[in-house]
Amino acid sequence: MSRTSGPAVVLAVLAVAALPVACAGGDPAAPAPAPAPTTSPAPDPVVACAGQLVYWAGQDLAGVPGEAYDYQHRGLTSEQNDALRVLEEQARAQGWGPDRIAAQAHAACEPIVAANPQGF
Repeated sequence: MSRTSGPAVVLAVLAVAALPVACAGGDPAAPAPAPAPTTSPAPDPVVACAGQLVYWAGQDLAGVPGEAYDYQHRGLTSEQNDALRVLEEQARAQGWGPDRIAAQAHAACEPIVAANPQGF
């Protein structure tokens, strides 16, 4: 390699490396746009509580076999567990369907959440 070919090769490599930036059409010094936020609003705590009661009531009323979970394994508070027991007893005694169970679960969760809004 001659003395002049070394710098020529370096310049050629730099020119080729700069091609994608030049072809992109944007200002290489311009900041990239900020990504859109990916957080979603927190769920309504009464709806979340009722969803848990409806799920576990459905499992228990259907007689789904499985381990005998205590309320902590189910992710319930003791207040939710008490409400679940009452809900299941009433559903069995009165033959409630899913819509009635959901409405009663929602009603049962309102005072639970009001008493402990930080718990949800």
